[in-house]
Amino acid sequence: MRRLNSSIIVDFYSEKGIDSVGRTYFAYVPLENMVCYAVAESYDSDNDINSAKLAVESVLTAFERNPSFKNLKRYIRYAHDQIVANSVKNILETAITVVVSDYTRIRYASCGNIKFFLLNDNAFYLKSKTQTYYQFAAKEFGLDKAPPAENKNLLQYLGQKKHLRPYVSKKIELLEESTMLFTTCGLWERLDDVEILDAYEESKPDKLISNIQELYLLTQLKNPAIRSYTLASLFVEKTFKEDTIKKKKRRRIMIIALIVVLILAIIASIVISIMRARDRHALAEIEKLDSEGIRYSNYGNYSMAYEQYEKASELTGNLKNNLQYVKAKSAITILIAERWHLYNSIMNGDKHMESANYHDAQKAYQDAQDAYFDAYEAADIHSGLMVSEILSDKLNQVRKYIAADDLIKIGEMYEVEELYQEALAYYGEAEDIVKTMGDLALRKELITLIFEADRKMNSSVEANFIRNVKALMERAEGNLNYELALQYCEFIIEVYNDLGITDNQSQEDKKRIERKIDLDKDAEDYIKRARTAVAASRYDDAIRDYETVLELYGEMDIGVEHERYRNIVEDIVSTVAIMEEEPL
Repeated sequence: MRRLNSSIIVDFYSEKGIDSVGRTYFAYVPLENMVCYAVAESYDSDNDINSAKLAVESVLTAFERNPSFKNLKRYIRYAHDQIVANSVKNILETAITVVVSDYTRIRYASCGNIKFFLLNDNAFYLKSKTQTYYQFAAKEFGLDKAPPAENKNLLQYLGQKKHLRPYVSKKIELLEESTMLFTTCGLWERLDDVEILDAYEESKPDKLISNIQELYLLTQLKNPAIRSYTLASLFVEKTFKEDTIKKKKRRRIMIIALIVVLILAIIASIVISIMRARDRHALAEIEKLDSEGIRYSNYGNYSMAYEQYEKASELTGNLKNNLQYVKAKSAITILIAERWHLYNSIMNGDKHMESANYHDAQKAYQDAQDAYFDAYEAADIHSGLMVSEILSDKLNQVRKYIAADDLIKIGEMYEVEELYQEALAYYGEAEDIVKTMGDLALRKELITLIFEADRKMNSSVEANFIRNVKALMERAEGNLNYELALQYCEFIIEVYNDLGITDNQSQEDKKRIERKIDLDKDAEDYIKRARTAVAASRYDDAIRDYETVLELYGEMDIGVEHERYRNIVEDIVSTVAIMEEEPL
């Protein structure tokens, strides 16, 4: 409907100039309710991709998807993303100006140095500014401070690496008989604004392009090299007339909305008054609990102080974020949280002390001491000084407990390893600390540990002595020195008897050794008989005696690997050999 009831006559001209490819591009998309015009100019050297065309087509594509005055920046940033995405071989750089209209108003956005004019009644109704160093210098220092060549030094352009910030205008009413004019740098750098206005004053709408071209061609006399440029003229013959009835309806709606807002403001004022009264009451209750907490703290009753701050903490949690007494609520909330944290840490430390978790207790008391500085350091309150002193005492006490406990644990470790002298040394250091603590139960426990460690040390000395004698006994028995082994065994039994200990194992060892002594004597007798039999040429008797010796050695645990056993085997072999050599 808007497009049918309006008329915008489009006329444009593009010149390639001395460039190998066209560097400018103009296109537009008219929709039913909106239209979008876009002009772009390339500043890169890529001959494979026309970045100006790509930019314009990207803007128009984005516009067709979601036509709106609000999305101008989004259209240009979409085109920027497409330019960056296609910068594969070479970096693409493009300036662009976009105009969106609903056939009643316009809004334009620019990024670079393409100028946009709105002319009406033989005057400039609007002139856009370029985003170039030339424009910046003209504004900051005056036109004489920047050479005209700086009009191609773009501060914003599609394809740049930094964040893109295009300029977007406000909505502008579109007047009938007015003309929108786009000019790229290749044209406006040769024709100034006055010359463009002269061409507009002396022409009809359909002749504006040709008049500007004539002026442009005159500049060739001074500079025959013509760069690519585009010139686009949009003559507004008729705009869409919005329904006045709708405007009246909007006005009535605005009046009703103002009345509703006024009523809501009154209601809000009443609600705010109620909230302020409620917040004042809550703040008074919290301050009362804080005073009670300080009073209990002054008496050293930290459990009751903790209860007061527990209740106060619940009340601060119920304070509403209603923009009333913001500073007071924030300050009291922080203060109550700090003091609650202080007494909670003290309570936790006491619980850990009761459970003998000294390291956790130290951590809790240290946390309480840190919280004290937040809760009381800035306040001139007597309880703060008391809390500080008591926390210092608690920390000193728990450090003594930790030191004593660590020494006891080290002593117990040495005791497990049967290093009793080292254990007693650490127990002694722990006792020195415990004496200063006044903990009678711990001192009694430590004295018991010292007594037990001393007893174990003495028992260990005796045990080591007996263990060494047993080792000598076993070595003598292994060397078949049974007489010496028996002496060692009888000595061990005598030591146990002196200690009043009956050791069955030693008695069994004695019986075993005595048995081996008897067996050893029997074996010696059979060896003598065997050798006598050999001398008398009674070889069968000799072999039987030698075999008896081997059986006795087996009962004595003398195996084939022992020299004695091998010697008897050799005697048997030699006896058999002698018997076989003698004639029958």
